[in-house]
Amino acid sequence: MQSEKKQFNYLLICLFVSLFLHLGGIYFIQKYSLWFYSPIKESLASEEKPSLSKLEKTKILKQVVDVIAKEKKEVVHIPLLEDSTDFSAATDLHTPLKNKELPLAHPSFDPIKWTEEHSFARAPRTENSLSDNKKEILAKLLSSVQSAGFKKIEKTESYDFQCKNEELSSYSTKNPFFPKLDSSQRKKIEKVFNEQKKQQPFVFAHSSIIPPSIKKFQIVSPKLPSLEQLNTYTYEDDFEVDVVAAPVEGGQYIFAVTLIPKADIDLPRIRQNFFFLIDRSNSIQKRRLKVTRDAVYHGVSSIDGEDMFNIIAFDSKVDKLFPSMKTVSKEAKQQARRFLIGQKLASFFASPNIYNCLYTVSNLMQEDGAINNVILLSNGQGLSHESLEHYFMGQWTNTNYGKASLFSIAMNDDSHVTDLELMSIINRGWLINSSTKGGINRKLMKLLKTINKPILQDMTSTATSFSLENSLTLFTPFKQLPNLYANQPYVILGKCDQLEDFVLTLQGKNHGKWINIKKRIDLSNAKQGDEALEEQWALHEAWDRYRSYLKTADSTYLEQARMILEPYNIEPAFK
Repeated sequence: MQSEKKQFNYLLICLFVSLFLHLGGIYFIQKYSLWFYSPIKESLASEEKPSLSKLEKTKILKQVVDVIAKEKKEVVHIPLLEDSTDFSAATDLHTPLKNKELPLAHPSFDPIKWTEEHSFARAPRTENSLSDNKKEILAKLLSSVQSAGFKKIEKTESYDFQCKNEELSSYSTKNPFFPKLDSSQRKKIEKVFNEQKKQQPFVFAHSSIIPPSIKKFQIVSPKLPSLEQLNTYTYEDDFEVDVVAAPVEGGQYIFAVTLIPKADIDLPRIRQNFFFLIDRSNSIQKRRLKVTRDAVYHGVSSIDGEDMFNIIAFDSKVDKLFPSMKTVSKEAKQQARRFLIGQKLASFFASPNIYNCLYTVSNLMQEDGAINNVILLSNGQGLSHESLEHYFMGQWTNTNYGKASLFSIAMNDDSHVTDLELMSIINRGWLINSSTKGGINRKLMKLLKTINKPILQDMTSTATSFSLENSLTLFTPFKQLPNLYANQPYVILGKCDQLEDFVLTLQGKNHGKWINIKKRIDLSNAKQGDEALEEQWALHEAWDRYRSYLKTADSTYLEQARMILEPYNIEPAFK
């Protein structure tokens, strides 16, 4: 029993020892490499190598040259000097020039000039020491060596002793006249170089010459999207242009460019929303209110079927026809008629509040891509001259900021016509004056006909001068250009230093598409402007001051506007 246990213990010990040895062997093999070296004969080693490295090729070529030079055991002198010159101090051609590199690869290298400047003989020479015949011999010799100064663009295999042109050029620079070979070796080398020249293009080894590979390199520009892909279209041929210019003080010129849409322009009409605001305050008087109610009813009946409308009447309080916008229908027109008949003149103590009415309009606006037109029929009595009312005017204008165009219809003898005009201009509209109460209906119908077909909205304008010296500016009223209508000429005012050509570009949106109108304006052939053009420019400058006043409440801008308008006898706003 004990013997079996003893044998079992021996067996365990042997297993552990064997396992330890195997693991140790594996660890040793992985950490240390075992090499069994047997030298290979040089002949076999040379046979196994299919190709030589650059350095080995260079060494072989050098050995060939040295062996040939030793076998010749001759010293060849270049006959640079005259026959009477001592040749005892002439330099051996096999001796390399110390610290002197022969610029064979330089494009402007002149072998004769270089040889005269770097003499190979220590004896002094005169300028005419070389004969023409010897100069020709020297030039031929150097030209045969100069071929080593070319670079190959790509590698080309040839004979076994061939190295790359870069290596050959480097060696020939250190040993300028190394090709002291016999005729057979020289022919071999020349043959190799000639074959390489035919197969591949080469360039001079000079940094100032660009290799063909770089010349062929082209920067690939990104492919820009077309105008159709950008949803942009050009309609420059669908407008006629009329230009008027006039000189002003300071050596500058003001001009007016009028774009007239052609009758056959094919831009689709943009849908519109109309808000009719009726002033029923006591200052309007009963007859004028009746004429206004009739005019609004005829106006509603004349607008396009796809358009929407609403009617708002105001004095100290505001009443609206519909809680939201409605399309023109028979039922809607009947409701509008009943609403208009029910509007009565307010009491003497009920002062008009235009701003409450305008804020009601803002709440009714919808962002549906349609153009919002606000038509105010009032005498402007609600635009009082108190600072609080001015504040509300500026606030609503900033809130509106081009969302709606404000058109005002008033009478010539109204006391606040200037305020109405200012309010309309700074909100992308204009004022229409009527000389009589009966003319209000005609003025409203004319306005609706003019703006019946809008073709561009969200308008912007830019001017590009062809001369850097010509200062050119366009008047953009508060950065809110009016909409472009097919039945209305579009006028843009500007100022310049010189009457030179420039490019006028207008851009607007039509049903989500951007429309570009680009015209070259020739100011040198512009019509002569009169005082009306100067007055229009003065008004625009005054309006710009008024807008600044509404923003800052600084009365200095009012005084500046008054001084601008005074020479033209134009009544200022905010008197």
